[in-house]
Amino acid sequence: MDRKELEALGLDKETTDKVLNLHHTEIDPIKESIKAKDGEIKTLKDDADSSKTKLDELSKSAEGNEKLQKALDDIKAEAEINAAKYKSEIDKRDFDKTLTDEITKRGGKSVIKKLISYDEFKESNDRTSDISKKLDELKEAEETKVLFEATEVDKTNVGGDKTGKNKENASTGEMPLLI
Repeated sequence: MDRKELEALGLDKETTDKVLNLHHTEIDPIKESIKAKDGEIKTLKDDADSSKTKLDELSKSAEGNEKLQKALDDIKAEAEINAAKYKSEIDKRDFDKTLTDEITKRGGKSVIKKLISYDEFKESNDRTSDISKKLDELKEAEETKVLFEATEVDKTNVGGDKTGKNKENASTGEMPLLI
């Protein structure tokens, strides 16, 4: 109630002032309390809205982070695959070098490489020794020993003397017949 309503009821000024003072004494603290609570409610609402906004941002950020994390995981996986390929290629190169060296030591022909696979020795702990054993087996085997036999060059009638002429035909200057 306000002053006009009280005066309309026929209360005199003095009584109206007393009623209003009583009213304000009781109502003003309640109004202040309500005002404070409204402020708290507004603050809580703002905090809730802010928290919701932050939560939404974090959710979006988490989505981005999941995508980012997946992208990083993909890059790591690709790097691991590339590292494994690189290691495998280096290992194959080392295998090929060891194989070539061991074939050369035995006087073997390069075609022997086709008889020995990398996969056979991929997991070997002592590759050189294992390749050596395999080549020794091939050198002893009847069907593959020919790949290790050195070809002897027939030096008869080839080359001639210091002048490049064959001693047999040196007088005629003819080249020897090779049949």
